[in-house]
Amino acid sequence: MKWVQHGAVALPLLMAMPLSAQAQARLVEYKCEAGRSFRVEYAGDTAQLMRGADSVTLPSVVSASGARYSNGEITLFTKGNQAFIEENGEQTYRNCVGQAVPPSQSVSQRVTYQCRDGRSFSAHYLDDRVELVLDGRTLTLPQVVSGSGVRYSDGITTLSSKGDQAFVEVNGTMVYQDCLAQAASTQPPAQPVRGMW
Repeated sequence: MKWVQHGAVALPLLMAMPLSAQAQARLVEYKCEAGRSFRVEYAGDTAQLMRGADSVTLPSVVSASGARYSNGEITLFTKGNQAFIEENGEQTYRNCVGQAVPPSQSVSQRVTYQCRDGRSFSAHYLDDRVELVLDGRTLTLPQVVSGSGVRYSDGITTLSSKGDQAFVEVNGTMVYQDCLAQAASTQPPAQPVRGMW
C-alpha cells in the first residue's frame, strides 16, 4: 500500500490506482487589490471557491468571454490569469491576478470512512482544511492544533483522524466513532471551462 503524507497523518492510496488519477487537482491562488486573496480549485465544470475557512462550489455557466462560475448569488469571472468576484451584483474582489499553486502545496484527497454502527461519511482533505460530508451536509473545517494525528474543527464539529482511523464530534459528543478509511483518491487535474468573456 502506498501512503501520501498529509499534514501529520499519512493517507493510504491504492497501489492499483492509475498514474493519471494520482495527479493533483488544479489549484489557483488569486491576489486582489486591497490585499485580499482567495483560492479556486477547478474540477470538471465546477470551481471550488475558497476564502479563508469559507468554501462554496460554483458551477460553470455561459459566458460571453473567458469563464464564468455562479450559484446565483456569488459569481467568479476569469480570463487568462485575471479574475474578479461579484456577490449579489456587487464586485467584492477586484483586479485579481492568479498563480497556480505547486502540486506539493495542493493536497487534495477524498476519503470515505465506514463506522462501527454501519454509518459512513466522507472527507475531502485540502491544504489546511477538510470538507466533511455528514448526512448529506457539507461542512468546511479548518485544521487546528492536535497532540496526535490531525484535527479539524469549526468549534462545533470536529474531525479527528490518525492513520486510517477517524471519529467525529459535535458539541463535544462523539457522533461517528470507530471509523475506518475505505478508500482514498486524488482529484484528477482539470482546466477551467473556457467560455467567451
